[in-house]
Amino acid sequence: SDKKKSYLVGGINYVTNSVWEGRSDSIVTPYIGTSLGYHFNFGLYVSGELNFYPSRQENVLDLATLKAGYEFSIIKDILEGNVSYVKNFYSQYSTEVNSEVKGGVSTELSYDFDLVKLAVSGEYSYGAQNDILITSALCKEIEIELHSTNKLSITPTLTAFAGTQNLYGLYLVNRPGKTNHGKNPHAKIQTTTIT
Repeated sequence: SDKKKSYLVGGINYVTNSVWEGRSDSIVTPYIGTSLGYHFNFGLYVSGELNFYPSRQENVLDLATLKAGYEFSIIKDILEGNVSYVKNFYSQYSTEVNSEVKGGVSTELSYDFDLVKLAVSGEYSYGAQNDILITSALCKEIEIELHSTNKLSITPTLTAFAGTQNLYGLYLVNRPGKTNHGKNPHAKIQTTTIT
């Protein structure tokens, strides 16, 4: 039967440093991310994520994220799309480079060429300022069957970003451990808009 089934999905991952739009900070920020989501058979999904910093003695929970979206198929298993809204809740001590992003809306289209999948997305992020980001990615999912009901999935991905960096600039000014009375000495260089 081709009828879709609803399903629950969860995950845990370890990230060696926080990177956003290809940008990182001199403060190395490794964290453990946990996620849980539910996908309904008609395309709607909801998910949540928590990021923990095991190296800290306090303020270990750094980020909580809530997300809702809708997945759809234009040409089954070939041309697919996704629209979503996300709301972020960061610790005031966060050193994640996207901690000025309060939330955002995004849309994505992907086309599976069989050899590789091409995905293009547009994202609007808001906070004290706003950003627009266009992302393109090439990826290939490789599945390894471990058991009749279990699979290991690896997806090598090449990604390119283009967009504004207003919220990244705000992070550099407001981040914990900032210098020069709130003015980052490199802000003029690092916050240049990419067009």
